[in-house]
Amino acid sequence: MQRYDLYVLGKQKTNFLVDHQGELFHNWKPVSKIKSPIKIVICYSPSALVWLKNNKLEFHQENSVNNLELPNNEKIKDICSVRLVYFVLTECGKLYTLANRSHSVVPQLGNEKSSFQKLLEVKYFTDNNLKVESVELGGWTNYYLCKGGQLYGSGMNDVGQLGIGQQPDSKKPLLIIGDVERMFSGHNSLRFFFTKRNDDKLYASGDNESGLLGYNTKGDRFYNPIIVRTEIKSSEILDLKTNSLISVLITTSGRTFSCGSMGYNGHNEALSKFTEIPQLQSKKCVQLATGQYHVLLLTEDCELYGWGFNGSNKPSTDYKLDKIPKKIEIPLLNRISTNAIKINCGVDTTFIYNSYHITSLKNDFKVFFQNQKFSDAKMGTLEKQIGVHKVFLEKRIGCEIEKINNALKEEEIDNIMEILNWAYFENVTDQNTLDRFFNSLQLSIKPKQNTLATCLLNLFKDEDSKDFNILVKIEEEEDEDDDDDDENKDDEQFEVIPVHKFILLARSGLFRDMFENVSENEEMNEVKDYSEKTIESLEILIKFFYTDKIELTADHDPQLVVEELSDAAEYYQLNENSSFNHQLNLIKDKFDLN
Repeated sequence: MQRYDLYVLGKQKTNFLVDHQGELFHNWKPVSKIKSPIKIVICYSPSALVWLKNNKLEFHQENSVNNLELPNNEKIKDICSVRLVYFVLTECGKLYTLANRSHSVVPQLGNEKSSFQKLLEVKYFTDNNLKVESVELGGWTNYYLCKGGQLYGSGMNDVGQLGIGQQPDSKKPLLIIGDVERMFSGHNSLRFFFTKRNDDKLYASGDNESGLLGYNTKGDRFYNPIIVRTEIKSSEILDLKTNSLISVLITTSGRTFSCGSMGYNGHNEALSKFTEIPQLQSKKCVQLATGQYHVLLLTEDCELYGWGFNGSNKPSTDYKLDKIPKKIEIPLLNRISTNAIKINCGVDTTFIYNSYHITSLKNDFKVFFQNQKFSDAKMGTLEKQIGVHKVFLEKRIGCEIEKINNALKEEEIDNIMEILNWAYFENVTDQNTLDRFFNSLQLSIKPKQNTLATCLLNLFKDEDSKDFNILVKIEEEEDEDDDDDDENKDDEQFEVIPVHKFILLARSGLFRDMFENVSENEEMNEVKDYSEKTIESLEILIKFFYTDKIELTADHDPQLVVEELSDAAEYYQLNENSSFNHQLNLIKDKFDLN
């Protein structure tokens, strides 16, 4: 049976993506035209922008497919869409747009006219030396979070959705506020939310009709940011999306809250304050997607829940309105790696697909760095100390920690964070700062040559720097002559797998919990493993921790490896977005073990 990457549901134009005559798809349809997607976005027009493996972009429009080229082979960081416009954000902080005309939501592009034929750079940010870190689209207003926490916006401001007072609309990006950490908006939304650094409050600006800002008044418009009255701390927000009629928020613990119009907010009443949805209290939600009139939530158990208008992009008595969340049965989910499921909503369309953007290695190291709990060295000024991990950082950069500290002692904290963000999870928004730092160290190797994957592979091969041992019990054959020998019976034998302690801390929740319970005065440099896995399977797992790859040789028994490691993701508490299960599925397919 063919394993499809993408399924689509909802309103479609004839022959667009799916070879099917008719406008409504009430059942999930497999799409054979798109393979190995990282992300898919769609707008009003019968078109879709697809980000594929190997930094490729495809623009699908009705029956045509165009390959799009990025200048200087820049690496894609994200893609997004709204109405008749697409945006492409690159790793170096540049922003490009793709549109069918000079649309009101497209920021100024100089003398060039927008078209669906090529990507055009939004030069305002480049000309003003601004590195864009993320983009949120609100329909007629767009938001751009730049390095340093500067939040810009462009587009319409008729109800305060730019958050800059009662000023006219602007195609030129305008600075809204600084020191911003995250921002949120959504389909046809006339508002935006944001959080600030070192602040646990949630802020919002724009239209508060039906309490959509989560503010305890109705029908108001706020032309400048206000503090949202909620008990939810900003550090607890996993995601927040808003559209024409509702705002939905999920927390890091998986709780789901909403506010806005009755029948759309998942409650049986209109709400002007973020309120937990009763039907989802027993579920842990890990992913949120909204269309203009519908909401979808994915749980950690890979169950899909949704509510809103089911069938059309406009309210109509011809189509069913689900007022409260209901489980959506999708038998196709078992064909997609559960760790890689992504959901995305167009205005009146829903995609569910197997995302190949499985970067668990970088994600794990980002969380590991931000945690700061297990750092064993400090970097930065006395006013701002940043915890780092000595063995990792020395190998990553290629010199001693003292030399690294000396090169950074006069740098501003933002520049130090730029270096560390590159070192831990390869996020680069200012290449000049990175190049200047490496030049100051006078190293022969350049940043682009020293990738995270290369560094960790070298560490895997470097036995001398490994500082921790996993002891794997050897199962000995029973000897009838030793039945009465209690001393031999209790004498367990172990084989040793050497590893770096920071690798276990970064990749495995099981080992993090283990090390967290060790007192400061206690030194722990080995642990006995009683997982009942063979040493061959554990060696495959440990190498996966370094390389993000499950590698089998001719000496391995695929059936045994799959059986032993199938429960490893749960037992060793791997990142839920890990590629581990996905790669096991590929092995099953290759050796017909399904």
